[in-house]
Amino acid sequence: MQIYQRPEREIHLKGNILVVEDQDAARESLAELLRGEGYEVYEAADGTVAKDLINKHDLDVILTDLMMPGADGIEVLKHSRNVSPQSLIMLMTAHASVDTAVEALRLGAQDYLLKPLIFEDVLRKVELLISHRKLAWENQILRREIDVHFGPDQPLGRSPAMQEIAKMIKKVAPTP
Repeated sequence: MQIYQRPEREIHLKGNILVVEDQDAARESLAELLRGEGYEVYEAADGTVAKDLINKHDLDVILTDLMMPGADGIEVLKHSRNVSPQSLIMLMTAHASVDTAVEALRLGAQDYLLKPLIFEDVLRKVELLISHRKLAWENQILRREIDVHFGPDQPLGRSPAMQEIAKMIKKVAPTP
């Protein structure tokens, strides 16, 4: 398996996922499915355990049930936003309402899944979220490289024509 190196941690190519579900069979089935697809999967049977795992691990995606003991899915979502804002979150529920869906999205959830889950849809959505996170990470790396090589006072080109354009920009920039 190919591994990418990030500062202070290694990530598996597929990503790290936390599955939070109080129904043992549902949690274990979903975790097994995701592991079979090559993801590193952590499991929590309630929101309190989930919050501890969020504190300990750098997670790419968090799949959390909405209604469960300890802390509900909204509390897990809020905690994740404070502790691990880069983690992407999908809420799962059998008790759907427009109000909870709107609240979850307003608080930063990326998706809202209705139970019973269709595993193919879950996999597709997880892959999209992981892909989004990797693109965002690559974007940050590229921006840092650009900043290192081309600071704000350095022109992007070194040719005499580009240097003349840079002089003209500096000359007219302070004018209205």
